[in-house]
Amino acid sequence: MPKYTQYKEPFVDKAIQEQIDIGVSEMKQLPGVISIMLIGGFGRAEGSVKIEGQKVTPVNDYDLYIITKKQIKEEILNTLAKKIEKKLGSKGCYSLYEHSEKDFYFDIHAIPIKQLKKLPNLIKYYEIKHSSLVIYGKDVRNQMPKYSTDKIPHSDSLRFLLNRLTHITEWFMINYLTGKPVKPEERETLIYDTSKAYMAMATALTVYAKHYKPTYLGRLKEIKAVFTKEFPELNKKHPDLLEKIEFFTNLKLDPKKFKEIKDPVEMWFKVREHMLSVLDFYLKNAFQINSLEQFSKQGSSKYLESFMPDLYRKKLGLELSKEQLNFANFFLQRYLNFLYFKRILKVRKKFFPKLLFYNKEAGMTIFATVPFLVKSLNKNKTINKKYLKRTIEELKKVYPFKTPELTLEGYDELRKTYINAWMLYYFQKLI
Repeated sequence: MPKYTQYKEPFVDKAIQEQIDIGVSEMKQLPGVISIMLIGGFGRAEGSVKIEGQKVTPVNDYDLYIITKKQIKEEILNTLAKKIEKKLGSKGCYSLYEHSEKDFYFDIHAIPIKQLKKLPNLIKYYEIKHSSLVIYGKDVRNQMPKYSTDKIPHSDSLRFLLNRLTHITEWFMINYLTGKPVKPEERETLIYDTSKAYMAMATALTVYAKHYKPTYLGRLKEIKAVFTKEFPELNKKHPDLLEKIEFFTNLKLDPKKFKEIKDPVEMWFKVREHMLSVLDFYLKNAFQINSLEQFSKQGSSKYLESFMPDLYRKKLGLELSKEQLNFANFFLQRYLNFLYFKRILKVRKKFFPKLLFYNKEAGMTIFATVPFLVKSLNKNKTINKKYLKRTIEELKKVYPFKTPELTLEGYDELRKTYINAWMLYYFQKLI
């Protein structure tokens, strides 16, 4: 049986093992390393690779968690990742702070061992416990809580959806509409992120229906079994959605199928349509939010209400009442905004004090702009100015930038600005 992908050719696993071994040889030199775990697709034999002869290259990244005696700073992990990528001949991740090209990269996180028992019931921690691969040191997963898929907060699924909507926005540039050249690697990344978007839809819907499984193929099996019964409105509106989820799941597992995508423009507008509908379903049914306008106003509070009780319980041992939870979340939002304020000042060299007085959490405000952004682009090369204006208004609340014109080129400029704001916030590795 293959260890890292669905490919049965032994040279594929051999090549991946060699790359991982180089990574491990560097990561284990960090102080106090107890265990290193490979998570994500490669951790459960569902990794995506490009094969050229005997050369095997990851399509996106290796996701790794290092369990340590003490916390390790983000800067140290990022520097280490760059060092490993250089040894492997990769340009590495797109810049953490700028929109740019990307190659395969090492996404390295560290968790102090004393924190394992306090990790909240989130999708990624459930997958670490149940579908990761220990590649160095002790297997300490038994120190993690006993998670339940029935108790995964809806906020986690919402974040998955918005994260993937962000990625497909990032890699669809106006060149696709204007006929200007698109680099092969950009096209491949757009297709790859489209596949991940469809799998995020499967993730969110199986979590909602309480049928979540920690593997791509497991979720595909579950969503096929329950889709028409559990989601009749989505099935009626998008009778092709289930077919697309299956197609793009299989494509993610076998990137040779990328060549089957003949029209990336049609693909993007279709996945945008599906993503917005699933997002609309999720907001209405999981959060009682009935419009994107309401989401931009109430999104951060609703998000924290769903997500934070378990975190307070696990991290601090506190069982808070609704009033106490609202009070704690009030200060949490301002603390997170303070961290983002410092991030903007450090990286962008911009003093942006209005963020310190903003009464909602900046991260969810950033996310709440992406539906407006994607809806502002029309297939006939025109712009919906209403949505573009709304994107600008919302994003300016939490991020400093020069207002673009309400044109096709202005959309592309704003797209890059949004991605920079998103990266700066969500690459903080807060959770």
